[in-house]
Amino acid sequence: MPRKKKRSTTAKDQFDPSCFGDPIAEKAKWTPAVKGGTNSRTQRLVRVSPDRVEVRWTWLCKAGACFFVLLCLVLMYVASTRLVSDLQADSSGRSLPGKIMFRLDRIGTKHDTVLPVFICLSALTVASLVLLHFSRPTACCDKRKGLFWRGRKAPDLARVEATIKPSPSNTKPRKTEAFFHFEGSSKGTGRNWAKLEDIHALQIISEYCRIKSADTSGSTSRTTTRAFFSHELNLVLEDAKRINVIDHGNLTKLRKDAQALAEFLEKPLWDAPEFGQEWDVGQQPDPT
Repeated sequence: MPRKKKRSTTAKDQFDPSCFGDPIAEKAKWTPAVKGGTNSRTQRLVRVSPDRVEVRWTWLCKAGACFFVLLCLVLMYVASTRLVSDLQADSSGRSLPGKIMFRLDRIGTKHDTVLPVFICLSALTVASLVLLHFSRPTACCDKRKGLFWRGRKAPDLARVEATIKPSPSNTKPRKTEAFFHFEGSSKGTGRNWAKLEDIHALQIISEYCRIKSADTSGSTSRTTTRAFFSHELNLVLEDAKRINVIDHGNLTKLRKDAQALAEFLEKPLWDAPEFGQEWDVGQQPDPT
């Protein structure tokens, strides 16, 4: 596990957000909204219609996933051919299910490695296919719906409002209300959608990521560190909460996408990538 690292100064100590002339900018966080990142471009903004833009995975990411699936399928075919050949050569007199169960009992021994390899490849193939299935637009802005959301489907506002509406006997908001309205970050632990009318501005900020790994190739074990910058495009809402839109390592492309999204939403763009924060991968971000 990489060690957590704390800095003696924060981004706000280095940067005065009042330069944007907006009180929401002073209230908003200027630290990374999500932890970690990548050192290359993994997402892109696509204008699919005059009223809709989507954040999609780049072709390189999709090609990598397809290659991995194809490789797993080829290896599965080789392993299954060997497995069928071994089962046909088994002269023990057992039925086919009995032969398979006998091999399952011997998993982990040096006498049978084909079946474990086949099972592992099957699991990897299924996982890869699931990953490809979910390589859909990672986020979407739709003016007809008046919404921004992360994920495959737009939120059902009628259902959400019915869920969070307090009952006459209990005026205390339910936990669902906290999830949809009061938490700022995304990626599974916070808010994943917003009404377009609640978006106040767009924010660009960077983080310096360091990945530590153990190098055991030599006679002695040593720790190697790989460092890179990852850049975030976040939505800043009227209550100064933030929702992450894009997070990757190509600042030039991210700025281009951010400008296009700002023009689409007709919102200001706060560009301050040099005022990010340094992170060891594995450190949790500040709540936004």
